Amino acid sequence: MTRASFYGLMALVTLWPLWGHGQPTPWENEAQEAAMLGETLAEGAQHQRYWRTFWLAGYATGTAVYLVQADRTDNRETRYDAHVTAIKSALAFGDVLLSPPSHARRWRQLDPGDGSAPDLQAARAAMADLEIEEMRRQGWRARVAPLLVNAAGGLAIGVSDDRPRDGWLNFASGMLVTEARIRTEPRQASRFQARALRIGDQQISYTTDWWLMPGQAGLLVRFP
Repeated sequence: MTRASFYGLMALVTLWPLWGHGQPTPWENEAQEAAMLGETLAEGAQHQRYWRTFWLAGYATGTAVYLVQADRTDNRETRYDAHVTAIKSALAFGDVLLSPPSHARRWRQLDPGDGSAPDLQAARAAMADLEIEEMRRQGWRARVAPLLVNAAGGLAIGVSDDRPRDGWLNFASGMLVTEARIRTEPRQASRFQARALRIGDQQISYTTDWWLMPGQAGLLVRFP
């Protein structure tokens, strides 16, 4: 037997009791489920607040910077591009301001305020609604409006100002920023999963969640 085969066999023997790891499992009791759902909803609310603050600040800064650039430059093409990009940034700012994810609002409605778990039925309903919302906001329809705005900006530069290459660059950069904004939205509800770790006759329930937000990424494993 080779050394590699020996190590492989030892690993199999060692990990055999963990067979069943990662299988979906029901909650042991309603109090545990309510606590886990409450933690997930609270994290989603915090993620949404960070996300909203970051993108509002980014778009507001971009709008101001491009307006100042348009006012100070003597180059006609640079001024034209800056005006187009400032308008796009202002529209994106309005979208984030007026249509953010609803995680924070839903948690405010559920939070008991004393550190205890929320009502179980209300938490389940909130998680189901947020999962549908997250899937909708990650779908292709969420990209239609930004696509039209960026296409209009690209056409304004590429066709109206007769600079196709610059128009394509403006369109592509705008869609890239939009994609980053969409992909960093909170998705705690759609990623929330209850699992079981089986060690011999013992079963330990846990949940996993991973997130990506501006300037931060992580993986969280919770045990009751």
